[in-house]
Amino acid sequence: MKRSAKQFENQIKVIIVAALAKEFKRAKIVERIIAKAKSLGQVATGGLVTPRLTASVIPSRDDRWLVKKDAVIVRVTSMKYGVPTFASIRVNISYGLAKEYYWLTEESESKVWRPNGVQIMNWIKAKGASGRFKYRGKDLDTSKEYQVKNVAYHISKSIAAKGIRKTKLFSPFKDPSNGVQSTVNRALPKAYGRMSSLYGTALESSVLEMLEIFD
Repeated sequence: MKRSAKQFENQIKVIIVAALAKEFKRAKIVERIIAKAKSLGQVATGGLVTPRLTASVIPSRDDRWLVKKDAVIVRVTSMKYGVPTFASIRVNISYGLAKEYYWLTEESESKVWRPNGVQIMNWIKAKGASGRFKYRGKDLDTSKEYQVKNVAYHISKSIAAKGIRKTKLFSPFKDPSNGVQSTVNRALPKAYGRMSSLYGTALESSVLEMLEIFD
């Protein structure tokens, strides 16, 4: 039975999605970001390292890169002898960090501002969940509100004057070996090989659009 271009588009999409999903699971980009956050000690509130609950990392898991309906768009524009010979393939992958974490990365713009004192106090208390917090080499009793308030003031003043120390938290996304772009680059040739074996012809061309988002 002769198949339509639309039917081929659906089949090609399934092949592309399967190849991408397999490579993204292998790359473990989200897993590596969480591990890096832990190694950097960015676990005070627990929000950054629990993206499934807080959406701190986009996507929240390594098996959720392609959940959007338009993550892969296929258009068969040429057919010969009942099989596709040309298809436009567009890959739309959204990724990034929630804004409050993105500003901690080296990829963000340098920013000097006076942070909210209450937020700093909450961070100190979360950081010192055991009851103690080291500031300038000395233990701070986080159960004493006046001490927490005083330290929060000095930290806030320092950030206003110098900004914050940037981290490489975003680097797994850009990793030249196992980042987003390199993972897509590994997956597509495998998908093309599968399509070639099915259709007996090599599909030509693909258009990739990598969309970075920082919510």
